[in-house]
Amino acid sequence: MQHIGDSKIGTIRSKPNVKYPLIRLPQEYVQIIGQMAHVNKTDHDGQPAFLVVPYTQESAQSKAESKSRVSKPSLETDTKKRLSAIESQIAELKSLIFQGGSKTAANRENQRPRARFEPASWPPQLLISDINHRMGLFP
Repeated sequence: MQHIGDSKIGTIRSKPNVKYPLIRLPQEYVQIIGQMAHVNKTDHDGQPAFLVVPYTQESAQSKAESKSRVSKPSLETDTKKRLSAIESQIAELKSLIFQGGSKTAANRENQRPRARFEPASWPPQLLISDINHRMGLFP
């Protein structure tokens, strides 16, 4: 192996309670940004060591299928909890729609009387004498 430099291991946060270690490579390796990589753990002089091997999707399709991906257990459980909550809300909405459900505030508001628009009768029911009197044409 060839030594390419030293790097401080930093952190990156995807959420306030989730941290990941971050290792920066020298700028001369900018071409591998965005590529997938196999990360292998070993030890070197009693310390953990990591081998990072970038690959393209086409060349490693068979290897990627057999290898396990990095797991995110807290995110998976959060997703399952959120999905379960959404499913229960959908079931509750279905029961309210199909069974009539109890009267909610929205139902009560929809049942209160509303102002009605009543168009004026046509043709107008005014007499010519009323118009003359109102306009001040004839006394």
